[in-house]
Amino acid sequence: MEKTLQSKNDGNMPFEIAPNIYWIGKKTGYDLEMNVYLRIFEKDNRKINMLIDPGPPTDFDIIEQNLKTVLGKDFKIHFAFINHQDPDVGYNALFFQRYFPNMQIITTEDTWRLIRFYGLNPKKFIAVDKFKSRTIKMITGHQLKFVPTPYCHFRGACALYDVTERILFSGDFFGGLTEHPGLYATEKSWPGIKIFQQIYMPTNTAIENAISEIKKVDPSPVMIAPQHGVMIKDDFVAYYMDKVQNLSVGLDLYNQNKIKISQYIEAIHQITQEVKTKFDKKVYDDLHHLLHTDDSFPEIFSTRDDKIYDIKIAAEDALQYFVTKLLKNRSGDLKKDLHMLILRVLAGLNLPGDNLSLEMGDGGQETSRDESAPLFEEAADSKEATVPINKDHLNIRKLLEVIEEESGSDKFNELTILRIMLKIPPEILKRNQVNSYNDFFQLEETSDQDFIQKLLEACESVLGHSLPEKIWQRGEDGE
Repeated sequence: MEKTLQSKNDGNMPFEIAPNIYWIGKKTGYDLEMNVYLRIFEKDNRKINMLIDPGPPTDFDIIEQNLKTVLGKDFKIHFAFINHQDPDVGYNALFFQRYFPNMQIITTEDTWRLIRFYGLNPKKFIAVDKFKSRTIKMITGHQLKFVPTPYCHFRGACALYDVTERILFSGDFFGGLTEHPGLYATEKSWPGIKIFQQIYMPTNTAIENAISEIKKVDPSPVMIAPQHGVMIKDDFVAYYMDKVQNLSVGLDLYNQNKIKISQYIEAIHQITQEVKTKFDKKVYDDLHHLLHTDDSFPEIFSTRDDKIYDIKIAAEDALQYFVTKLLKNRSGDLKKDLHMLILRVLAGLNLPGDNLSLEMGDGGQETSRDESAPLFEEAADSKEATVPINKDHLNIRKLLEVIEEESGSDKFNELTILRIMLKIPPEILKRNQVNSYNDFFQLEETSDQDFIQKLLEACESVLGHSLPEKIWQRGEDGE
């Protein structure tokens, strides 16, 4: 007898993502987890059960138990749809076909040429390619569309679209690493999706082609259910389609600037060495392990003798991955000290940090001062005479006083200065002989208009309000 389940995820329990569609995978705690889906087609007294990407042998026991929970102990599987040939995607189809000899396999001819070596019955193979309309209609009246996604990441990759529930089962495309609990995507899911796509997708050209195929689907999907990571639904469907469509991956990154890569590798080396010499040994030991992923996913950093010599994803993303792991589960002064160390190293190497996310509070990101900026300010007294202010020169000393007042400290706020420096283009800093935090404090004033403009923009962004007029005063007497 079939059991009715609540739409609530409970560890490895099956989870109903839409009417008669269940997630029946296994939560492993590894970077890369496999999603397996069950689609039940029902009408009158007819019931057809389809597995979508049946998963790897390591997850078989949990998948089988979840099928019993949903369908009852005497369940049957009639079809298995397989996106592409990877063993983690479809190897379990062999075991299910041994249980159910009449179970049919639906996939592309390119995929079949490889998965037939699993030992699957060739007489039970149904080629997606034979359907010119790319659409099939089940005897229950439900429609399924086949959406080709070639080279994402395999030549014969094909997504499956459930027209009734408007769910696209996308295989590795839109897949991601498991970095946060839960089955559904949020903004925080992007780093894991981005890294996975950069590693496994061959080129942005393939991505653009696949998304163009998805956009032809009518009605458009309300959910994307990949074989790895989180499911993407509602407003996040368009959000992540746009982000992935504009992503450089695979070969696009292969020839990225080697000098740039070397700078980011140097930043990670410097952070690592300072952690080794200035922090508790446990922090360094934890950091050492961060350079290596678990066995479920390829290494992001290429290392030799525990030193990085290459990066397999975009350099900025590799640094973000490193920093996120370093700060994870840290709290209090330790987290603040690590945060300041990271910013100081970046500033010293003139590396931009505008897009770097540094978690400050427990489990959350640093709150931007812009969010608490005042909505109004006192208007000047119109009766007072207005004295023209010469803005050809900026008094750095006065500017630092403002920053000191903001910090509420009797010394300049180093963290604030570093955040400001990271928002100024490196070439402008170099032109003004600012190559480090200490160089900034040696400045008295500047007349470089580019420097003034970028410095003001950076200060107002970090402080969250406009700067007072005293920063334009010159000399000791304020002339």
